[in-house]
Amino acid sequence: MKLSFEELEEESEEKGEEFAEIIYRKGWDSLEELIETLESLGMEGVDIEVEKEGDEVREIVVRVDETVTSDFYEENPDVEVEDPACRFEAALFRKLAELYYDVEMEVEEERCRLSGDDHCEFRIRPKS
Repeated sequence: MKLSFEELEEESEEKGEEFAEIIYRKGWDSLEELIETLESLGMEGVDIEVEKEGDEVREIVVRVDETVTSDFYEENPDVEVEDPACRFEAALFRKLAELYYDVEMEVEEERCRLSGDDHCEFRIRPKS
């Protein structure tokens, strides 16, 4: 059975959410430990900044020098890059934030290596 590109994108988002649930169940004691876990999945240069107002999260910025998705597209130049490209990572980071903060979140990929940026950058915010 051959999947369409849209089905592959949808499946990629589902897999990102599944990985988030596994990582969340595993637990972590610090952002550094979470970053180590993400880097063990094949991401490189992960940086996470959390902006809070009191106890409530306002925004989470995740920067990644190399994602699994960017590596895939760079290794397969004949595959057309869709925008936004890093759907797996966007779903992973959004779901991790939702599980950790128990708030529904939205994510936007603001920078992407595949668009010529030097890193991928995701902004995660509580849904209004």
